[in-house]
Amino acid sequence: MNTATIPEKKTKKTSKKSPEPKVEMKQEAPQVVETTPVEALVAETQSEEVTANDSFFTLMETINDQMMNLQSLLSNVNVQTIDAKKFMDTRKKFDKSIMSFNASTLEIFSNALKTVTKNSTKKNKKNTENNSSKDASAVKQKLKAKKCLHDFLGKDNLDEEFSRNDAYTGVTGFIRELRQNDPASISVENGTNKEFKVTGKLKTFISNITTIVKEKTKIIEKEVKLLESNKPSIDSKEAREIDNMRIELDKLKNKSTVPPKMAFTDIMGFTNHCFVMSSDEVILKAKATKPKPKK
Repeated sequence: MNTATIPEKKTKKTSKKSPEPKVEMKQEAPQVVETTPVEALVAETQSEEVTANDSFFTLMETINDQMMNLQSLLSNVNVQTIDAKKFMDTRKKFDKSIMSFNASTLEIFSNALKTVTKNSTKKNKKNTENNSSKDASAVKQKLKAKKCLHDFLGKDNLDEEFSRNDAYTGVTGFIRELRQNDPASISVENGTNKEFKVTGKLKTFISNITTIVKEKTKIIEKEVKLLESNKPSIDSKEAREIDNMRIELDKLKNKSTVPPKMAFTDIMGFTNHCFVMSSDEVILKAKATKPKPKK
């Protein structure tokens, strides 16, 4: 049997590839918002305060319940067999504890009341400052003015706007000038330094303002008659508006004639009327007028 040699199969030598290094995915640590020592201390203190307060009230409720139970037990006490000395000693300790507790709670209440009052004062002060700031900005707001203000300030451009503060300083400037140059013409006999005569171009200016006041009076009186014709109920919005407009009419009545003398505190009561207002604006302002609070 002829046997042929079977050639051996050549096996390819495969080079073993070195395993790829495993890349470990690093998990990002959650960002921690760091607090300053002061913030941590404040938070911890506030937490402790809340916990202490809650514990106090919880214990107080428990003691109140126990006091009710103690009160009910008194009816079952056998006065024939009770130890009188022990009873008195226990009662003295109890009274002493109550007195000490009352003194401590009174002090806490006093301090708490001071804190509330202090915070309320700060809040009122802040509100007052905010209101004062708003009032100050309103006084300096530029508005369209009547011709009489332009004439008094010596301004030819009738489109030029002025603030209420401009009108006030215009009057005070005129008074200051007269006091320097002709003090006799403006000084009030037996008057104070805060008073002055209404004279010269100031008298003309105030006279023009009284004319404006009379026009406003007619507008408001017409609106009052219109609302009254509807016969509103006493507690209605219309009735309150009528009352407010009557208050405004009383104020205008005091500005309807030229006074012989004025004080610096009277100036804006007149000069505020030398700015342009529509009839609707006059009515709305009158309806919003509030009575002075009673002292």
